Amino acid sequence: RRRRRDFEGNKNVAPKSPKGTLIQIIQNILDNNFSYLRIFIIFVKSNKDFQKFQILNPTKMSVLAVTDADFSEKIAESKQVVVKYYADWCGSCKLFAPKYKRLSADERFENITFLEVNAEENPTSRKAAGVNNLPSFAIFKDGLHVETISTSKEEPFVELLEKL
Repeated sequence: RRRRRDFEGNKNVAPKSPKGTLIQIIQNILDNNFSYLRIFIIFVKSNKDFQKFQILNPTKMSVLAVTDADFSEKIAESKQVVVKYYADWCGSCKLFAPKYKRLSADERFENITFLEVNAEENPTSRKAAGVNNLPSFAIFKDGLHVETISTSKEEPFVELLEKL
């Protein structure tokens, strides 16, 4: 290990290893215990997964579940809307759900309203986008249907969002 100076200027002090979880380290930083800040910076620089971490907008992170009763109203309320059509029995739908929720909070798509519709329980909403396969995603612009795709892959879905 490389030795360095501590905050008081003492030489040849080994860097402290993190004590506790990442949440505890951040809490110590927030509590003005700045010795933990260096530990956090070392952690971030050495952790490849953390470097890939995307900052999400927690206030935006929401997917609204809609039914036939309020589908038309929600589509008309927003300029740009994406709708995920799913079924409770659909394994691919369940696997894509966390990705859909994460993308709903992505800053690139902050102007898009994310909705989800249970395709089996809401046939009128399903017909509005011509959904035959699940999971399916439809985009609406100014209340009008633009395009529908059926995929369980993130890349084609992101390409669809970028069309809005």
